[in-house]
Amino acid sequence: QDCANVVMETLENHRNLEAGYTSTRSASGTESVDLSDVVLSGLAADGGLYVPRFPIPKLSPGQWRRLTHLSFQERAVRILEHWLPATSVPRTKLSKMVDVAYSTFQHPAVAPVATLSSCPLPGQRRLFLQELFWGPTASFKDLSLQLMPQLLRHFAGGKDYALVVATSGDTGSAALHGFGSHTDYPVIVFYPEHGVSRSQRQQMTSLASRFPRCRAIGVDGDFDFCQSSVKSMFADVEWHRELREDTGVHLNAANSINWMRLLPQVIHHTSAYLDLVQHGHVAMGDPVDLCIPTGNFGNAMAAIYAKRMGVPFGHIHIASNANNVLEEFIATGVYNVRDRSLVRTISPAIDILVSSNVERLLHLVAQESGDDACIDWARHAFSDLRSQQCVTAPAQVMHRIR
Repeated sequence: QDCANVVMETLENHRNLEAGYTSTRSASGTESVDLSDVVLSGLAADGGLYVPRFPIPKLSPGQWRRLTHLSFQERAVRILEHWLPATSVPRTKLSKMVDVAYSTFQHPAVAPVATLSSCPLPGQRRLFLQELFWGPTASFKDLSLQLMPQLLRHFAGGKDYALVVATSGDTGSAALHGFGSHTDYPVIVFYPEHGVSRSQRQQMTSLASRFPRCRAIGVDGDFDFCQSSVKSMFADVEWHRELREDTGVHLNAANSINWMRLLPQVIHHTSAYLDLVQHGHVAMGDPVDLCIPTGNFGNAMAAIYAKRMGVPFGHIHIASNANNVLEEFIATGVYNVRDRSLVRTISPAIDILVSSNVERLLHLVAQESGDDACIDWARHAFSDLRSQQCVTAPAQVMHRIR
């Protein structure tokens, strides 16, 4: 009976995946875009971000338990299989991509969990730290940017693509190494000239010189300017057409605005929980809180998707620096960047004011609310934020976020 249930759940999940994707700004949410177009276009034509139209795949406690003793790579394949139709990415092909991606990491566990305080004092909680720095550029972005280039090449079908990247520091190096190592696609990285650390700048420029079709360009502006400029490129449909006709090159993005950049980040969150279970720190089903430093909200959004998949995370705490616009938004319901300047800190990777992936969060909670007014507000929220510099979320949306 258990085996039959698993088979039926698998078939149901594959049927769900056929619903495809839609834009966070879609008027009806009924327009369906298939996975291939999502991967190859990066950003939706209306300026929104792609999100699934199908229910988020949810695993039972028994299914999670069966992943406990697997390697990081094996877990990655099992988790991605719930998101990627086998008709689009056959399992043998996916397994090979995963093995190639994580072979570049210097730790056999890829993203191990270290114990900070296993025997706390009464009233204190046990603390653990997931080490996300074992990739080739020592950035957690390596976890997705060693896999994403292979998936893009798989879907591209021989077409030539150029990747544009806005970075506040670490994404640039990870994108240059990932695409430079696994494809021959040109990569152009835009970074704030005075908004990254010396080591980040040196890593980007050295990688750009290593791969002949890659460039790292310092911009007289902050990350928000770099990111909005990249989004403007995707919004210019006529320029896209001319680029394809004149050069045969298609444009894509390697930031977490691209769904296929964000999705692999679900893996390390789920793997962290499974490691805690495997080593006896928690029992399967025990809640665990997360604390995630966040700039563009991609890693935090991946954790939210992992929670929706059935990983028993409790609270997801968002850590920030002086550019604490998200802290203010969650506390007040007002996302306000009006008359606010970016503060340069010693943590430049999260020196961001407009966190793009919050748009995916607003879409998710608005859809879950089932309230037409909330859904309509979420659809316009980020375009309104760009034009008005300030938006106020409905109470129902904020209740679900908190």
